[in-house]
Amino acid sequence: MFTLKKAAIFTGLCFITLAAHATYADTAEVPVNNHPMGYYAEVQTNENPMSVPVDAQGKLAPIDEDGQTVKEEIQGDTETPKVSSRVRRAIADDVETAQASLRNAPSDLVSNDTSLPRKDAVDIASWQEWMTQSDFNQLKAKGVKTVIVKLTESTTYINPAAKAQIQMAKNAGLTVAVYHFSHFSESGKTAQATVNNTARAEANFFANVAKQYGLSTSTVMINDAEYVPEDSVGSMPYWDWTVASQNFADQLKKQGFATTRHYASKAWAVDGVGQMEPSKLGAKNLWIAQYLYGKPSASNLQNTQFGSWQYTSQMYFTGFSRQSPLDVSIDYADIFAPISPPTPNSPYLKVINGETYGFLANGQKIFGQYAINGHWYLFDKTTGIMQTGLQNLSTYGQNKTVYYGANGQMLYGEQQINGKWYLFKKN
Repeated sequence: MFTLKKAAIFTGLCFITLAAHATYADTAEVPVNNHPMGYYAEVQTNENPMSVPVDAQGKLAPIDEDGQTVKEEIQGDTETPKVSSRVRRAIADDVETAQASLRNAPSDLVSNDTSLPRKDAVDIASWQEWMTQSDFNQLKAKGVKTVIVKLTESTTYINPAAKAQIQMAKNAGLTVAVYHFSHFSESGKTAQATVNNTARAEANFFANVAKQYGLSTSTVMINDAEYVPEDSVGSMPYWDWTVASQNFADQLKKQGFATTRHYASKAWAVDGVGQMEPSKLGAKNLWIAQYLYGKPSASNLQNTQFGSWQYTSQMYFTGFSRQSPLDVSIDYADIFAPISPPTPNSPYLKVINGETYGFLANGQKIFGQYAINGHWYLFDKTTGIMQTGLQNLSTYGQNKTVYYGANGQMLYGEQQINGKWYLFKKN
């Protein structure tokens, strides 16, 4: 799971696309609107700390059913470590460079290796539809806390396996978070206002599907920010991912989902030059993807300034029904845990379908006059809807007329109403 950099792509630095799905990962093509997380991969190597070579067209060479490149198989030396077949890519004119990329590709990891960083979270999509209830139970037994399920992409795609995956994760006692693979625009030349509108539309689609699937509004919703429009290859779009992502999160909040996190590659999470700026989005709200060459270590943790670090796409869990790798992350700040609103310990107001009501701390609806936080309110004796404006309280047992402001609070002293002045005594 990595994305391309916002800064200029320097001559000689290329990026390899690393699909983060499992069995179906060994393919050069991904169906439209079903990108796995980390489709735009940025792999750190010895030769270049932020990139690895790809072919002359910037594409991956196709892989056959045995996991070998369709064109000539790369002949590695005896020191070439075992790597996932999906990164065994042929480089068009430079076999030596291809061998170098193989030597420095991220290692295959095994879940029972205690030297690795914690396995706090895994993320899955339709590519992992092969997973069984037993596999989810194994995740729980091996210390995984959260399963992050791809729910939607753009404004049309819904993961067909999501409902079953969510249920199996819950059955296993795992926390469930969900992610949306954001597009926001199919062109790098789209005006920012249009991009922002699309971001809000994608948020609405994401939220509506989450509600249809019975997810609580305390569920952590994740913006997977890595999509690069085709006309942006070699140059960066002038629209701002950070601003669009803020619009996305704001719209989710309006839909009732208060907690949004953002997934991006390390290269994008840089103030001033990155697409996803930590100072604006909150560093602890960022889930950062960076696959190091070699094997990551619990004694040398990276990206601790962020909320979470996705450190591999190649974790093999022992005891699974199938030996296919999963993406794994360490959750530094517990950012995938659901955040429920605090339980009120005093009367409170709540908006429901556009109308404001008052409730006691135990959830009982309030009717009539009631003081909340030192202010008097009036709630309709039948419906409980908060009242505003001039109100005669004779039907509430008091022979007087009072005035409630737009926020529902009783007002005193001189007040101008419809061009006329009135005096309301506090007693």
